[in-house]
Amino acid sequence: MSRRAARPREGSPRGSRAKQTLAALLLGLAAAAASSEEPVRAPDVPAGPARIAGRVLRAEDGSPVAGAEVALYALTSEGVPGLRRTESDAEGRFAFENVANDPAIGWLVGARFGGVAFPGGRVTFAPGAREASVEVTVDQPSADPRRVEISEQRLRLVREPAGLRAIETLVLENRGRHTYYAAPEAHGEAAPALVTSLPAGATRFEMPLGVVPEGLVREGRRLAWYGPVYPGTQELSWSYVLPAPAAGAAEAPPTRFAFEAHVPERTQQLVVLADSNATLEGPGLAGPEETDIEGRKLRRFTRAKPPAGALALAVTLPAARVAPEAVSLSEVRAVLRLDDAALEVTETHTLRVAGESHVLGTPEAPLLHIPLPAGAARLRFGSDAPGLELAPHAAGGLAVVGSVAPGASNVELAYQLAQGDAPTRFERRFAARVPVLSVFVADTGRLAPRSDRLHRRRPLRTPDLTYLHLEAFEVAKDEPVALELGQLPAPGRGGRPLALGALALVVVGAGWFLTRPLRGTRGRELAQEAEESAARREREALYEAIRDLDHDFETGKLSEGDHARLRDEFRARALALLEEERVQAAASHAASPAQPGAQRGPASPGLAGGERSQCPACGAPALPAHRFCPQCGEPLGSDGAARGETPRAQGSREPSKAFGA
Repeated sequence: MSRRAARPREGSPRGSRAKQTLAALLLGLAAAAASSEEPVRAPDVPAGPARIAGRVLRAEDGSPVAGAEVALYALTSEGVPGLRRTESDAEGRFAFENVANDPAIGWLVGARFGGVAFPGGRVTFAPGAREASVEVTVDQPSADPRRVEISEQRLRLVREPAGLRAIETLVLENRGRHTYYAAPEAHGEAAPALVTSLPAGATRFEMPLGVVPEGLVREGRRLAWYGPVYPGTQELSWSYVLPAPAAGAAEAPPTRFAFEAHVPERTQQLVVLADSNATLEGPGLAGPEETDIEGRKLRRFTRAKPPAGALALAVTLPAARVAPEAVSLSEVRAVLRLDDAALEVTETHTLRVAGESHVLGTPEAPLLHIPLPAGAARLRFGSDAPGLELAPHAAGGLAVVGSVAPGASNVELAYQLAQGDAPTRFERRFAARVPVLSVFVADTGRLAPRSDRLHRRRPLRTPDLTYLHLEAFEVAKDEPVALELGQLPAPGRGGRPLALGALALVVVGAGWFLTRPLRGTRGRELAQEAEESAARREREALYEAIRDLDHDFETGKLSEGDHARLRDEFRARALALLEEERVQAAASHAASPAQPGAQRGPASPGLAGGERSQCPACGAPALPAHRFCPQCGEPLGSDGAARGETPRAQGSREPSKAFGA
């Protein structure tokens, strides 16, 4: 299991240095196993149709090296390594036949020369490739350590339930042209490249990957390294735990750790990193400087050219308690990305800590238990809370241990699930109640999610992708929440906008066909009503098409340019239909016959019952009682009568006269 690393961080291997150190470590172990009396029986590398070939050359003059032991190490996605060995020929050539060309496999090649394992390049196959080449350069080792110095000593202090863990990393610089190395039989007389000491009382000494590198000798508190130290930069790291002083109150154990760190000779700079809520005391330390490493706020203390020997340090941390019941989940967010090979899942678990002091978690009483889906691979972990780590849980899955501050903290877990036959099924269970579960699915334009527990929310659009958003509330402990990701059929040419356009044409055609029988002698009024109904139906279809266009744009199924163009076309057509309806309504009012009992000739002056006039603005008919045109709203006269009419008697309100009854 590895911590997620968005960028190189202090206190751990960085960039190409880490790859070189790891390659040397693995290949050194492989070559040492090959030359030992009882070799470690590692499985063969994955077989396949590919071939890896190369040469072993001297760094001094480029001449070939014959008879060098060459090791091929396979790093598979399943975590099962493979190992194969061979020897270089008289021209320094070697080859590994019938190896897998899976791009997911990383290959490390190295050669052992003069007792030293020299790492070569890292090999990966491009899709479909069957040939790869690599070159391994070696040099004549030297037992003189005077060209080796320590450019930086880093000490990262992390609180744990058992005490204070110190992660110590030494960055070594070999400024010579030859690798420093002293064979085991020469350790008694050779000068080591590095000599240091662990603090008094230190326990639980650990090395990365749990493997002690070649050449490192520990005798009690003393550590000595006899190489190999290759030309250039290299890192060596280990950690240990400083036990807490005698406990006081159960809820607030003592939090001051005083110890002596050892500074090796030829150290150019000392860096001490502590949590943002910690205080550090030490002679000659400058700082603190606030720094952000992997999303964590840390305090950075430095001292240039510190004197070799013991350095007294004191770290004070806030009070803490072992109270897993004070930790709860407030939300879980899962981001899903599906491709042809796998489902990538990134989960963020938001922890809420009640109370006013830090809470400590142990493997026996973890802060959080995270069950994993079956088949989860390539696990990665990160957190914005300093001091949180992962450990195997007794019930399966992962346990979050370490220390966490009051308030909210995020734990991020990423993993991969192999992709099978469609639809892809994603199911999660949690070991605690989850008030809000949010799932964001990167939309490819063809995904069709289905879930009985998760309900759809409005899609989330980012500058790069659009995510389908699903949500569930009050997920109970151990309750299964499943999501199926089906695939929609590939759209044909023209897609949805063309289908909507065809629908609009069908509506128009149907309206014309339905009104055809009404255009004869059966009456203009019935035909006009049918035409208005068809236009109204077409307009409603256009409104629906505009809503569908907006949805397709929000979910990323339609580009911004196509969305704007089609929306403008549909909107213009809908406005044109609306204007046609208004014109037809005005014409209908203008051509309609007089009401029963009204005179058909020109309007006569006076208050003759029900006499009509016309609006001078639009020509629509108007009754004497109308003060405004019923069609266009134009005033018909300041005194309430139509222009050209005799003013009506004040106070007349009879309905019969007002409506020409």
